Amino acid sequence: CAINHLHRQGIIHRDLKPSNIAVDEKGVVKVLDFGMARIFDTIAASEMTGYVVTRYYRASEVVVGFLPDEDVFTHLSPYSEKVDIWSIGCIFA
Repeated sequence: CAINHLHRQGIIHRDLKPSNIAVDEKGVVKVLDFGMARIFDTIAASEMTGYVVTRYYRASEVVVGFLPDEDVFTHLSPYSEKVDIWSIGCIFA
């Protein structure tokens, strides 16, 4: 529900992993660490890097869409909020 809310607001979290999800004593889930988050309607190509999410939670379009070029990630294709959905699937797997 929290990620759905973020996506409806036009935000990609980009770093979903177990350590960025907390559950309080009442069972309420909280999403943490918005340091990598971006507004996806206005993401400039230069901000779309291959460094999103811890390696094990990266969506395939991030891994394949960005290739190293002289120690800098070169933009090949944009990604969307679906990278967060992939990360959630990895967390539950």
